[in-house]
Amino acid sequence: MATAIGMLGLALAPDIFVAVGALVCCGTFWEVVFVECLAAMQTLIPSLSGVLTGVFFTITLGGLTLGALLVGELIDLAGVDVGLSVAAVGTGAYGAWRLTRPSPRTVPAMDRPS
Repeated sequence: MATAIGMLGLALAPDIFVAVGALVCCGTFWEVVFVECLAAMQTLIPSLSGVLTGVFFTITLGGLTLGALLVGELIDLAGVDVGLSVAAVGTGAYGAWRLTRPSPRTVPAMDRPS
């Protein structure tokens, strides 16, 4: 949700200073999600840590590549502000959906009783 707010701020930024602040917001919260997801994948099933890390990077980098192409095309067709606004609304909608449907509680393997 915070990344979506940053993206919307970037789309509506009146000057470079607001734009830089919005980019910092986007980058900070994207990094938090990235690191949390990677750490969870490595600690929940230690025996599959390497495989899950590979899957994580394949999905993440593939998704970034495809998303960049799609948003780039949208920006070419509709303009930067519209393209970023659409991306922000999509990101926010997904964030809101995840807030209403949290992941099931899992216990890392190292904390499970033997």
